[in-house]
Amino acid sequence: MTNSSFDLPNLLLPQGLIVSCQAPTDSPLHHPEAIAAMAQASINQGAVAVRIDTPSHIQALRQRITQPIIGLWGRQIPGFEVYITPRFSDAEAIAQAGADIIAVDATVRKRPGGETLVTIITRIHNQLGKAVMADVDTIEAAQQAAAAGADFVATTLYSYTELTKNRITSWF
Repeated sequence: MTNSSFDLPNLLLPQGLIVSCQAPTDSPLHHPEAIAAMAQASINQGAVAVRIDTPSHIQALRQRITQPIIGLWGRQIPGFEVYITPRFSDAEAIAQAGADIIAVDATVRKRPGGETLVTIITRIHNQLGKAVMADVDTIEAAQQAAAAGADFVATTLYSYTELTKNRITSWF
């Protein structure tokens, strides 16, 4: 469980569309200014928040908008399948870049450095003062993320993990 001294920041996501603005590293759009422009255009057209990958993209966007940024850092670490903000140090970099909410892989897969979902969520709350979005692949992972103290749960990883790939039916 998370430390009860953490109070969810005075950040409430307004009801509405959240747009994910990301591009593969080999894309001509994978440049901080291009991502920031796309995200700003989304906000200008009514999105209430954006989901952004990498500290440099978050930092470029933070200079343009005041709306909530859900930050993540997609990292491939040899020997581990977790990808979305797999370590606390990644969450720390994202927070420093200007993210309001930190998205983390909340599947049951092992994390580098022996970190656990509970310790990462607790540290994000207590040391960074940020809310946590748990990206899950199964109902069990969603339940564990909620029990670990996640502030938001998203089905982001459904069909992307070994456990759920090739599934086409809804799990909720």
